[in-house]
Amino acid sequence: MKRSDRQNTEETVRTQTQLTPIIRTKLYRPPVADDLVSRRELQQRLDEGWTLPLTLVSAPAGYGKSTIVSHWLDTGGRPGAWISLDESESDLRGFLNYFVAAVQGVSPKACRDIETLLSGPELPPVSVLAGALSNELDGLKKRFALVLDDYHRIRAPAVHELLDRLLEHPPCSLHLVIVSRRNPPLALATLRARRLMTEIRIADLQFTEKETAAFLKQATGKKLDSLVVSRLQDRIEGWPVGLRLAAIALQGRADPDSFLSDLDEGVVSMQDYLMGEVLSTLSRTELECICRASILNRFCTPLCQTLCGNQCGTDCSREHVHPAYSDRTALLTIDLDNRGEWHRYHHLLQKLLRRQLDLQVEAEGLAELHRRAARWLEENGWLDEAMEQLLKVPDPEEAGRLIVRHRNTILNREQWPWLDRWLHRLPSRLVEDNPELLLMKAYFLESRGRWDEYFETAERIEKLLKLEPLSGETADRLNAGLNILRGYQWWFAGQGKRALECAEQALENLPDNYFLECGEALIVYVISHQMIGTPDRGRQGALQRLSNFSSEQATTFQTRIVAALGFADWMSADLPALSREGARLLELGMEAELPESILVGHYFMGIASYQQNQLEEAEKILVSVMEGGSAGSAEYYAQSGFALALLYQALGLPRKAVGTVEQVLEFGLTTQNENVLRSARAFEADLALRQGMIPKAVKWAAHYDPGQLLPLYQFYSPPLTLARIRLARNTKVSRKEARLLLNRLETWLRKIHNTLFLIDVLALQARLSQLEGAKPAAIKYLSEAVFLARPGGVIRALADMGPWIAPLLSRLDLDEDGIRFVGRVLAAMRADTSPSSPAQPGGDTQTPLIEPLSPRELEILALLAERLTNKEIGARLFISPGTVKRHTDNIYQKLAVHSRRDAVAKARGLGILSGS
Repeated sequence: MKRSDRQNTEETVRTQTQLTPIIRTKLYRPPVADDLVSRRELQQRLDEGWTLPLTLVSAPAGYGKSTIVSHWLDTGGRPGAWISLDESESDLRGFLNYFVAAVQGVSPKACRDIETLLSGPELPPVSVLAGALSNELDGLKKRFALVLDDYHRIRAPAVHELLDRLLEHPPCSLHLVIVSRRNPPLALATLRARRLMTEIRIADLQFTEKETAAFLKQATGKKLDSLVVSRLQDRIEGWPVGLRLAAIALQGRADPDSFLSDLDEGVVSMQDYLMGEVLSTLSRTELECICRASILNRFCTPLCQTLCGNQCGTDCSREHVHPAYSDRTALLTIDLDNRGEWHRYHHLLQKLLRRQLDLQVEAEGLAELHRRAARWLEENGWLDEAMEQLLKVPDPEEAGRLIVRHRNTILNREQWPWLDRWLHRLPSRLVEDNPELLLMKAYFLESRGRWDEYFETAERIEKLLKLEPLSGETADRLNAGLNILRGYQWWFAGQGKRALECAEQALENLPDNYFLECGEALIVYVISHQMIGTPDRGRQGALQRLSNFSSEQATTFQTRIVAALGFADWMSADLPALSREGARLLELGMEAELPESILVGHYFMGIASYQQNQLEEAEKILVSVMEGGSAGSAEYYAQSGFALALLYQALGLPRKAVGTVEQVLEFGLTTQNENVLRSARAFEADLALRQGMIPKAVKWAAHYDPGQLLPLYQFYSPPLTLARIRLARNTKVSRKEARLLLNRLETWLRKIHNTLFLIDVLALQARLSQLEGAKPAAIKYLSEAVFLARPGGVIRALADMGPWIAPLLSRLDLDEDGIRFVGRVLAAMRADTSPSSPAQPGGDTQTPLIEPLSPRELEILALLAERLTNKEIGARLFISPGTVKRHTDNIYQKLAVHSRRDAVAKARGLGILSGS
């Protein structure tokens, strides 16, 4: 790593903040104007709906929807939260982030589990999110109102589905208020039929003539003639914002009748006319200033000053930058916080001002305004809003450069959702032609386990760098990143030495503050050493680099080292070490709130516990992963599901096993993750085979091609399912196909030093030899499998093979430790309550012998354990010593031993005898 960048490391860590921070001003309730006319009937309607799950306030723009609801919360004394929605919340993750933030404004400790779900690169299915959210809300002690203002801006079907599910079984604590310009696409008919909602619409919101008179008197400070009020009421039809605009216009008119005449005579757009009357009171400089601010969805004085530049001279004060702050036009702006710092225009005014701006400014001038706004927003940490501004500039490369400038913050903080969203907003050609954006895209694809696309992206980067060679630090950095991608490619191809070379080259050129990429390079470094048979060197090298690293805050770097060691432990079949790495990874992930590390830590601990037959502990861990959703990693969420399904199958809960696989399939379909779907369909076939549904498994196998073999670093591997299905069919052709596949797998796994899956393959080779009548070969294969499984305590890989393995295990020639280990495997099989699969006949697991001991032989074996002689045994059983000797020889033959001591020791190890 380059030490020249060391001095920047601490600063980089300190400046890593959430890229999509909650804009707190969106959570403030709009303040109520001083001239508000009290509308008791509407307040009463809202009061009556308080006990129901939903209130819908629906009307076009300018009907005072937000004002009425805000006033109701102000005067009612009820707890309330508010979200002013816009297009950036029109996706499920963005919407839920604000939903949770709003709820926490009422109850700060609420929705912690939902926060964890939202922090991962992929969201769980809507059904899971809705259930988790409903449970968390239902646990709150006090009822509160949550207002979703401007809900018409939400276009995402997933958001609508979430609310529908939430309202189907509404939590007791929540009263939802939806404020919208049109009917939201929810199941309103059902809610009406069940009398679970209150509705307030245009007719309810229109001012009566009496209310119009009261408002105009308050707004203008004078009582208007009843005929004037009546004519204005007829023309404006009780439209609240129209009345407000009219009041502003009337303030500058000595003769109200002339104003009404203008309003009546041929004005095409009453809205434009009223706005024009208001804006006509401003100077040209003031009008230009407020028009510039119309490109913003919210603004503050420094931001408006940036937009104006020096064009307003020294007069660019708060009132000049933004005349809507002044008393003349304050009615047209909305304060967004209690400090009076952030504001927005009324939507109708903003649209009019934008049209004015388009007339005043050429396209390039408008683009420059967006650039100024973007620079200020970026400098002040509002990257999401800065991106929105740059996407309105004709040259999208500027938006791409913004992403690249903040690459370290994005990658080091695992901000995958933000990166994915903005890469999709950029033109695809821009991304595909920019090696820096492509490298970031590749890291995102890796986080989702989309390896095929990952490798395609690597090829594209390499091609671009050949076409347009770079130099300097940029070239070093890109080549280092490309070496990481190449390293993974070589590792997947089984070329460990070449992968290791790539990792070492990447580590040479990466700056220290590139935490994620340094960690990724070390993952390749560690697993490459494991692949070439030098795992200790890989571990020592990784730990040495970690000890030399100065920044204690570089948790992303540390977690990837621990994860690398965990993957190496898994493939080396070192389950105790895997448990330790999982616990450490979980600890680091929890400290830094890194969802990917948290999930993978749980995954490591869960699969280690399962393979060691610690089923109760494994179930607790794996259930927590499945209930927590896929936050962090779709790949290991799915693999955790497969492990949990096997656990349920072992416990005799086949329906729960099937349900768990269906949950993974639903997740794959919801997220359109093809890798998850392929694995889930393969595991579905594996489970069908274990449950005796051979035709279903065979149907999958007919369409599955293992293709190029991979390192098999996950919990589950589809090629093994194909081998099991071929063995289960047990025809001459299927056995031949199984032999070809198993030989290929065995050669591959020996080459890459993958001990864990070699145990599986050797056991299946033993099964094949057993089916073909080659018992010595079966014993040889299984002996090696046990030899490899015993040091790391790999029990379930053998116990899950099925009943056929038990008699073979009893025939192995083992030392005392080996016998005890086999006894643990057989004890696990006896404890399993899952029904024996018809696809794997082999006898009763209660008696793990090819030829079971007879009752008389069991009696004699028990007496041998008491160290009685043949004569003493004969006297005890009333048989001759010769008969005892004959029975003893049969026992030796069945247990494959040659002495009394070995017979007793093996019988105890296999669980045939109990006691010490």
